[in-house]
Amino acid sequence: MSGLVSTTPIPAVIDRIGEHGGGIVVSPPHDAALSAESGMRMALEKGFHAPAVTTASADEATLLRGLCPAAFIVAVHTTGTTAEEAEMFAASCDLIFPCASRAMYEIAGKKALLQGAKPSRCLP
Repeated sequence: MSGLVSTTPIPAVIDRIGEHGGGIVVSPPHDAALSAESGMRMALEKGFHAPAVTTASADEATLLRGLCPAAFIVAVHTTGTTAEEAEMFAASCDLIFPCASRAMYEIAGKKALLQGAKPSRCLP
């Protein structure tokens, strides 16, 4: 799920998922704040060796790669990305959704092993 920007913890739901063996990771549980860095750190502490994580921040992608070189990092919501940010995403991410970002197509696109067609109505 790449579009989630806020959430509200419901203890009964969190407990029920856990009781049924669900893999929910809530960090910290009292506010369920969305933090890729906290989630990555928690996954590593729990013994995961190559966690997957999404981010819409080039700085955060760089930080996450530094925390876990084996992580699978996905860049999402990249419309409006600058050339500098596109370089950072391209250096740090395994999968990039370029959205309507010219810089992502021009910079990350040159490094892509696989690339879908760019939307002709959005970018010339």
